[in-house]
Amino acid sequence: MKNINSISLLAFFIVLYVARNAIPYVAYPLMVLLFTFTLFQFVNFKNAKQALGKSIRMFFPVILLIIIELIALFCTVFPFHGRSLDILKDIFCITTFLFLLSCHIHSKDDFMQLIEKISKYFIFFAIIVSLLGLWKFFYSPDFISYKTVDGIRGFKWGASLVADYNFFSLFLLNGLIFGLYTILNSPEKIKYKTLFLLALQLIIFIGFLSGSRRYIFCLGFFFIACLLLLIPFLYKKIFSNKISYKYLLIFLSFSVFNFGIIYSFLSYFPLVSQKAEKLLCIDAHKTDLNIVTVAKRINSVASCHFIKVHSANKQINDIVDTELVSVTASRQDLWDLGKKIYAEYSISQKIFGNGFSFFNTFKQETERFLYPHHLFLSVLLFSGILGLTLYIAILLWSSIIYLFHLKKLGVLCFIFAINFIFAFFSFTDFFGASFYALLFILPILYRNLLINEKKHNIVQNITKN
Repeated sequence: MKNINSISLLAFFIVLYVARNAIPYVAYPLMVLLFTFTLFQFVNFKNAKQALGKSIRMFFPVILLIIIELIALFCTVFPFHGRSLDILKDIFCITTFLFLLSCHIHSKDDFMQLIEKISKYFIFFAIIVSLLGLWKFFYSPDFISYKTVDGIRGFKWGASLVADYNFFSLFLLNGLIFGLYTILNSPEKIKYKTLFLLALQLIIFIGFLSGSRRYIFCLGFFFIACLLLLIPFLYKKIFSNKISYKYLLIFLSFSVFNFGIIYSFLSYFPLVSQKAEKLLCIDAHKTDLNIVTVAKRINSVASCHFIKVHSANKQINDIVDTELVSVTASRQDLWDLGKKIYAEYSISQKIFGNGFSFFNTFKQETERFLYPHHLFLSVLLFSGILGLTLYIAILLWSSIIYLFHLKKLGVLCFIFAINFIFAFFSFTDFFGASFYALLFILPILYRNLLINEKKHNIVQNITKN
């Protein structure tokens, strides 16, 4: 029983670690709870020492990347200033999770139980975050000064609760995938199935209202995967159990209806927002501006005026009708600047990197951005060709393990691919943030558990004979 509780608690900490990118201030209680739980492991010093040695052997490639990242931090002129401090916090959390995984995950059953618990917590938090995002999109109560809150939490527009709406929408996408996977494979575990399916539609809806273009792009891949699951051959390859076609078809039907609601809401709600303000006490001006911004970003993904916002306010109509900006337009200049910085490196810097000093150059040149928003280019700048080569090699290793164990790790593999797409255009260092870092690590753990199980079976067979 103790083992079950500890795995459940570990899963809760993992999801809380990811939730810090979607819910403001979650990071602070997480750090306290995680630190306390980790210290508790050292009560039994002998077991803690064994777990520490086990984590070093098992996750040596990952630890090597962490060491390179730490060296890059300490070689930077101001290692504890601004963004670099956030990277140090991420390194601390990832290192702690390596130790805790070694402490509590000893078999494939433990591993699968951990994933099941993570899935449940993700679904629960995604629904809570969606409801909070819905409230934030519509309401600006008198007792809260949004000018003050915007300055503290980075509120700008849309449904996102944090400044980085991509991380907000990524958290929702992770919860959505886990939610659909659960109801397709284990519908008997869900009591109110229709309500559960509607909750998944709420997550989709709020993801759109976040204004994240990457969310829309990845959601397209998600629905293509759902349609492919209708082909029996594919689900036999990916899923160990038969999936429920009934709930898959209901989910897809609900989604078509939901997209109609999203389109109608974004197109026509500004026409009735003043009346809705009186009836529902919403902030009509704030809601209209949110709708305009979200509609513009969706149109930039479609590269056309896919959503036409109908509003009595001419100023809002003019904003919507402005020229569309390409999705990659803002990225290209950052990539060019990153390439220019690398070209000016010395030979040793090109091989070993130059730490996170490029933050200062980006801040001077762009004023707004600190890094190139290109995962491989960022890794190249701070750790050189050596660090990038090692990172790509370990990334490929994790990916290959996923592909060889699709029946057991199929859902994790898909979520890993989705997180990598987000990571590629946002993350700064080896692991970045959110669920990506742990998805990078989990297949290495699973492979090690398989190897140990095979060795154990061989020893048992020899003993019997």
